[in-house]
Order: sequence, then structure tokens, then C-alpha cells
Amino acid sequence: MFVHLTTKFCYFTLHQLVCPPELLLAKNERDLAAQAMHELGNLHFHAGSARAAYKWWTSALDLVFHAEDVLHGWRDMIKDVTDVSTEILARCGMWGCMLAGSLTSNIAQYVGWELCLVI
Repeated sequence: MFVHLTTKFCYFTLHQLVCPPELLLAKNERDLAAQAMHELGNLHFHAGSARAAYKWWTSALDLVFHAEDVLHGWRDMIKDVTDVSTEILARCGMWGCMLAGSLTSNIAQYVGWELCLVI
């Protein structure tokens, strides 16, 4: 998918930006890769593609929690935990908790549950 973004200073396609998270993951920079995925989701959303934004935001959320399909399976992660906030803080760290909050709020605000259930 090629979405062209034009600003006063630059012209590029979102396809050209796909590589940085992969490079960061290859260097085991999971936190930075999650942040890059978050930003790619923001770019896709503002370019008019909520589906692509949802893909990047959920991928970043999975990286932050070190698990797969966190958006739909988060209850299973904490079902046997007595102190949920301590568990999430231990799993993600402070920075990860803040990023996860931002990601989930973007999904809830801009994507909507209709799209989350379809994908």
C-alpha cells in the first residue's frame, strides 16, 4: 500500500517507512521498535487508513507486553494475578505502560470496536 504524504519539507510514501521497526527488532531494540510502530500507526491513521493504523498499533502493543494478540487476550494474561497493576508494571515497565495506554486509547478512539472484531 502506497500512501503519499506531502509536507512543506518532505515527500515520501509510508511503504518507505516500513523498514525501521524491522531493523530495530533485528538489533533487539524492542522498545524503540514499539515506538516506531506506534508512529507508523499514527501516520497511517492521519493518511486515512484506519486498518493499517490498527495493524501497527496492535503490533506495538504486542511488543510492549511481550505476547501475541494482547488486545483480545489481555484477560488471560492477568486471570491468576492478585495485583494487576504490579504485574503489568513488572511486565512492561513504566515506559511500556505509558505507551500501552496511548496505543489502546488510539485504538478505542479512532478505530472503534467494529473494526477490531472484524480483523
